Amino acid sequence: MNYVNINNSLVPAVNPQLFHNNKAYRYGDGLFETMKATNGEIALFNYHINRLQAGIKQLKYIMPTYFSETWLADTITQVCIANNHTNMARVRLSLYRGDGDLQTNTEAGIIIETYELQETQLQHPLTIGVYNEGCKNCDSFSNLKTANALLYSMAAIYAGEQQWQDCIILNNHRRVAETTIANIFWIKKGIVFTPPLSEGFVAGVMRQYILDNTAVTLQICTLDDLLTADEIFLTNAIRGIRPVTVFEHKNYVSSLGLQLAATLL
Repeated sequence: MNYVNINNSLVPAVNPQLFHNNKAYRYGDGLFETMKATNGEIALFNYHINRLQAGIKQLKYIMPTYFSETWLADTITQVCIANNHTNMARVRLSLYRGDGDLQTNTEAGIIIETYELQETQLQHPLTIGVYNEGCKNCDSFSNLKTANALLYSMAAIYAGEQQWQDCIILNNHRRVAETTIANIFWIKKGIVFTPPLSEGFVAGVMRQYILDNTAVTLQICTLDDLLTADEIFLTNAIRGIRPVTVFEHKNYVSSLGLQLAATLL
């Protein structure tokens, strides 16, 4: 990555741009979206916009006057071109509540980054486990994709230590919420299930797209539900639908999950 867009200016990625009192750094006070861009087209763009706007409203961000859906789409394309990521790219859009102390609510800052994405990065069998050292609270902020990501960072490190590709994060009721980067679905007797948003996980755009386009039953999820499931698959905006092959030493063979991936994506 050679360039980033910071507050509507394209600048070299190696140049330091943020101050020590940046509120995302100090307090985790930020929102972000990760999007997949292919040949200049942003997948599920309307879903990303809807989630972003909901987060902006809930967190009472003061947005700059230039910010709009059209500006965002055009600027992402410009950054992809500047970085020669025109084939397929992972895009990270970050918002932060300016600089200052806890009570300061200045105009939000915006950062757009792009990273080259290879098809091989999206395809691999998934072995997953459970992270037990922390949990996700079920509150009014739980569904937001925020910069306060210590739990996810520690869970991802733990997954790497266990040689898993991902791991499950539990909520404060000790039920299944999500993984470090994905929402969870499971299949039993031909019925597709996923937990309701009240279970405290990030409201994934791919999850919502699947809910809008196929029959899914919302049901709270325990570890036993996953262990007795016929299939498990994970979803996010970059990787799409990814079947789980091993969980807690149980092997899974995906059939309906792969059919959904072929039909919906």
